[in-house]
Amino acid sequence: MAGAPASKGEEISSARLAIEDELYRTYQVDELSIARLAGQIRRLLDSGSFSGREMAILYIELADLHGYKRDVEKAIGFLRSAESLGADRLALALVESTVYMMAGRFLEAVKALEKVNLEDMTDDQVGPLVSQANAVCAFHLLERLPTAGFETEVDEAVEILRDCGATTDDLILRVDAVAQFVSKEIVHPILGYKCFAMRSEGCLLYRFGVRMPVEQVADLNNRIISFMIKNFDSPLDDVLSIGVMPFKPENRDDSWRTYHVGI
Repeated sequence: MAGAPASKGEEISSARLAIEDELYRTYQVDELSIARLAGQIRRLLDSGSFSGREMAILYIELADLHGYKRDVEKAIGFLRSAESLGADRLALALVESTVYMMAGRFLEAVKALEKVNLEDMTDDQVGPLVSQANAVCAFHLLERLPTAGFETEVDEAVEILRDCGATTDDLILRVDAVAQFVSKEIVHPILGYKCFAMRSEGCLLYRFGVRMPVEQVADLNNRIISFMIKNFDSPLDDVLSIGVMPFKPENRDDSWRTYHVGI
C-alpha cells in the first residue's frame, strides 16, 4: 500500500481545487462541500498514516478551505500547524496572503509576503511571488525581485508615487481601507484585484472584482469615493482611484497556483 497516502493527498487537493473553481465561477461559497472535505481531511490527519510533510500539506488545504469562507483565524491556525511540521515557507506565505486578501485585510496580506526570504530564490519561486506582490501593491518587494519577463505595474507605479511624494506604504494603507469597506458590502470573498499604473496620465487605479448588478457596482463606487474623501487627503489622493468592477472568472490570475499545488 506504499504511496496510498500521497494518492489520497492528491485526491484531496483536486477536490479542494474543484471547490475553488466553482467559487470563482459562481461567487457563491459552497459551505456544504467545504464542510465535507474539511471533515475528510481531519479524519486523514487523525489516521496517523501520513508523514509530517504530508500532514503539513493537508493543513494548508484546510487553511485554503477556511479562507474561502473568510474564516481567517481558523485558516491562520492551520497554517501555523503546517509551519510547525516544516511546510514550505513560500507556500505558507502565498496562502496566508491570499487568505487575508479574500477577507479584505490587505495590510496583513502584505506582511505575510514580507516574511519571505528574497535571497537565492529559484525561478519557479520568483513568478508566484511577483504575481502576489503585484496584486497587493507590494512594490517595495517587487523592486527587490527580478521582475523582467513578468507583467507588473512596479516601474510606472513607483514613479507616480515619487512624483506626488508618496510611498508604497501610503498606497497599501488606502487599498487596505477600501478592501475592508468592500468586504463588508459583499457576500463573497474578494476574488479579483487589479492595479493599473498609467505614467503617461499620472494616475493609479486599483479595482476589486465583485459580483453584483451594474447599478449596485455604480452605487458602491460612489460610496467608496465618499469614504476616500472623508478619510484621506494628500497629493496621492489626487492621482489615485480605488473602486470595484464586475469580475469575470476568465480574468482570474492562477500564476501562483502552479507553485502552491506543487508543494
